Amino acid sequence: MKKLLLVFFTVIGLTGCTTRYTITDAAPLLTGKLDRDQPVYLAVSQDGSYRDSITYKGSGLTTTASLQAALAPYASAIFIAPGHEEEHVAIESAKRKEARYVFVPDLTNWVHRRAAASLRASGVSLTVAVFDLAREGDDKRIMFKNLRVQGRNLTWRSQFPEEILKPLLVRFARTIY
Repeated sequence: MKKLLLVFFTVIGLTGCTTRYTITDAAPLLTGKLDRDQPVYLAVSQDGSYRDSITYKGSGLTTTASLQAALAPYASAIFIAPGHEEEHVAIESAKRKEARYVFVPDLTNWVHRRAAASLRASGVSLTVAVFDLAREGDDKRIMFKNLRVQGRNLTWRSQFPEEILKPLLVRFARTIY
């Protein structure tokens, strides 16, 4: 019985002490990678919320800044929208800036929890649509990804959503370039 309890608590401890990153294709449209050294336009997401009851002010801009940092090693220039823009407006703005790719992030969940006290992790979920303005035809969307990160449940120091988001976006950038 003691061995069973030891195994149980070891498994719980190991899974609760790790940050989990998930990147999935919502609609795989592109085979291959994006061209490096092309200008990029980043739309700004609306601020994220938790269960539509708590809105985290500035989380949309924080997400865009983290995406900018993740894409910087790959893009020749990065233009950022002055504020939240709908998809079609972001595409028109990107054309004026002569950007090749348009990234439109959409925060679907943003929650900060004090995991050290509550054993409940912080987390961020978002979708990112990517458009290639050099693509022929009306449908320029080449990628639509679901990204999710959940912090540690068992930790001495609680994690902020913005600190667990950065490695997720770096992984995302590596997968598409």
